[in-house]
Amino acid sequence: MDLNLAGNRHYTGAVQFTVEREKSEALYLKTLSSAFYNDNAWTVLTQESYAQGKHIKWNQIRTWMNVYTNQIQQEDDEKIIIHDTRKNRQYALEPYNLSSIQQESGIYYDAYMTLPKEKKDYSYEVWDVASLTDNSYFDSEEGNAYIDFVYDHYLQIPSELEEIFDNTLYLEHFQTPLECINYVKAYLSKNYSYTLSPGYPPKNQDFITWFLTQSHRGYCVHFASAATMMLRYYGIPARYVEGYRIDAYTPDYKGTARDSDAHAWVEIFTRDKGWIPVEVTPGFRNADEDYTVPSTIEDPSTQPNTDVQNTPNENPQREQNNTQNENFQTLINEQGNRNTNTQTTLNIHIPKYVYIMISIFGVLVLVYGQRKIRYYRKKKKMMNSDRKQAAIALMQYYEALCCFGAQEQEVIHTLYEKAIYSRQGLDESEFHQLTSFIQEEKNKLMHRMKKRAKFKLRYIKALD
Repeated sequence: MDLNLAGNRHYTGAVQFTVEREKSEALYLKTLSSAFYNDNAWTVLTQESYAQGKHIKWNQIRTWMNVYTNQIQQEDDEKIIIHDTRKNRQYALEPYNLSSIQQESGIYYDAYMTLPKEKKDYSYEVWDVASLTDNSYFDSEEGNAYIDFVYDHYLQIPSELEEIFDNTLYLEHFQTPLECINYVKAYLSKNYSYTLSPGYPPKNQDFITWFLTQSHRGYCVHFASAATMMLRYYGIPARYVEGYRIDAYTPDYKGTARDSDAHAWVEIFTRDKGWIPVEVTPGFRNADEDYTVPSTIEDPSTQPNTDVQNTPNENPQREQNNTQNENFQTLINEQGNRNTNTQTTLNIHIPKYVYIMISIFGVLVLVYGQRKIRYYRKKKKMMNSDRKQAAIALMQYYEALCCFGAQEQEVIHTLYEKAIYSRQGLDESEFHQLTSFIQEEKNKLMHRMKKRAKFKLRYIKALD
């Protein structure tokens, strides 16, 4: 998706496809899940990146609830029939929670599906989300391999955006994915307005940066792009997704998708459900209300190891009572009522200094935790098996160290330029030299830095 083309939107009302199903709830049909953001464009991962997942069974990633879950019965299926009349059918329309994949389907890893161009009528069997009570796939060897792959590739953030999140937007920090998601939704809804006429960013300016810091106006493409980066900032693997959202149905559950139903949203990765949709555009019902978001941020290092062609344009039917995750708020209210009903007349005096100590401890834990997440993300990018991408991350890291007084070394720049511009790139020994030189400069810098500067380097910039 070239975001330079995401300017003002206009519709013709052209029919794209029709669906028949057994329910009248909102239906998300994705066409493309993008991973990498650079130079105002969302793209899928490269073949070199996917080569790292050689032990992953990619077709089973899409049907894990069918292949690896034993508690779901066949009657939980819903059949979705699609009559696809889009002019460009490069990517198939794909619902969530697939129980099977058609034999003629082509699968490009975890990014998209294809169908024969002459095939306009096709159907899917999907599971009811409420029936997904067990998931043993992500406890399997293949499942854990995919979790590692996700954390290696779906946390990428350009350094410019990370700097904005740190020093301009002053985003708050939270402990659970649910808190992060609710905060991101509320933050975008409060500070940015929906419009189909946002204009175009100035030439040579980053699209997401322009939206977040200057225009403050946009539609689904703007909100989904920004939210993907914000969720990654919190250590939640996320993807930018394009497709269609169907809200209106006839009494017999038939829906018609027009050009105005093209949409963009976010997918986040959870260990128990895999990739699930998250709606972040103001005015739309939350896509993730039917899913249970985990209470902790997953980290693969803590888990057992078993060794577009569719340009999103939407004309939303606004829901004025849109909430920021009703289930979460209900849980808070219930907990508050429970606490009120169980109060007793016993009064215990707790010294004020105890509250102060607890507060200080909480702040320290929060600061340390967010630093670990951000440094882990930087380290993952610097250890990317794609040496060109790893060299870019290493150079960004080195330049950040130079801002604190690290010495400029010509050999580092020479190796970096070879990694970027040479057809051969760096071999293993040269890449090791690059990392060693940067580590050596970092050690020298840390040895001579004062405590205040070290604190800023570690806890503000997360460089150590």
